[in-house]
Amino acid sequence: MRDDTHGATGAEVSTEAASGAGARSDEEAPGGAPPTWNQPGDAPPAPGAQAIWGADDLSDVWTRAIAYGADAVLLGMAGVIVSLYLLCLTPIWMLTRFPYFVAASFALLLGIYCTFLVGASANTLGHRMLRLTVVRTDGSRVSYGRAFVRWLGYLLCTLTVFVGFAIAVWDRNCQGLHDKLADTVVLGPRAALSTKIWASALLLALVVAGVYGIAWLY
Repeated sequence: MRDDTHGATGAEVSTEAASGAGARSDEEAPGGAPPTWNQPGDAPPAPGAQAIWGADDLSDVWTRAIAYGADAVLLGMAGVIVSLYLLCLTPIWMLTRFPYFVAASFALLLGIYCTFLVGASANTLGHRMLRLTVVRTDGSRVSYGRAFVRWLGYLLCTLTVFVGFAIAVWDRNCQGLHDKLADTVVLGPRAALSTKIWASALLLALVVAGVYGIAWLY
């Protein structure tokens, strides 16, 4: 009787020890570092994010530029449509200020677009095309507030003649000025060279066509 009781107790202790070890292994990430989003009060991980990421998980600057270009073309077209509609409601002399209407419309649409989509799904439509994800540097989700700050960073990058974007070329984490302000990084694959060449040619053609169209209207 005593031996059976002792054996059962030993089995229970072994089971508890195994359960404790399993719990500890679940709480600890590889290398003994706990996942940042398992800490009390931390935001949940963004879709496609990971607790521990390295340089190989970061998307390169050119792939990100293609995604931004796709978003810019989409919003640029929307900005032209909005501007044409507003011009129909204004005196004819306002036509000379059409480029300013387009720029203001584009900036406003970009702010709404980036703040809502990055805050809601961690990427824009351009990012989705290339399977990119915008996350905090600790891997947690980007809030709407930080997404808005990131858009303000876009404006600063533009005002610095795109120097703010170019910072990402030599930054260790590929962060531009907008990323540094919002404490974000972009994770995802890197586009193939052929994709970069074709996308660059297409975006350049669209930019030239857009400038020509605005000049013609002006």
